[in-house]
Amino acid sequence: MIFATSDAYADFLSHHRDRLLQMGLRPAVASGTPAELLNDKTRELELMSSLPVTVPRSVGHLPASLDELFAHLSLPTIVKPRSHPHMHRLEDENTILASRDDVRQFLARHHDESECFVAQEVIAGPVEAQLVTFLSGPTST
Repeated sequence: MIFATSDAYADFLSHHRDRLLQMGLRPAVASGTPAELLNDKTRELELMSSLPVTVPRSVGHLPASLDELFAHLSLPTIVKPRSHPHMHRLEDENTILASRDDVRQFLARHHDESECFVAQEVIAGPVEAQLVTFLSGPTST
């Protein structure tokens, strides 16, 4: 069994799933659309918002103005690349914006790349709190 440990690796496994199966390997990833959908954070947010799952307040692309962003989110805010091809646009994998000035500078620096990022309110606490919030939403059977 081969498990994807990153979006890029999941994308690779998804695109080569049939060939890997022919080689006797079992990639633990769906082929085609499901993997592409979940590797695109904007599309993933759209899907998750249609399900009874608790997720942090989010925007699927960065608004053009500070006021527009704050109409949807509060500080601190985490900005993430939309997908692995967009990762090179950030200095780090994720960027925390803790002040209005941080947001202003980020929007000025990336004003022509708003579609390359998603933004979410930061959940207070350790990483485990974020996972629990994401996974503990109501589910149906």
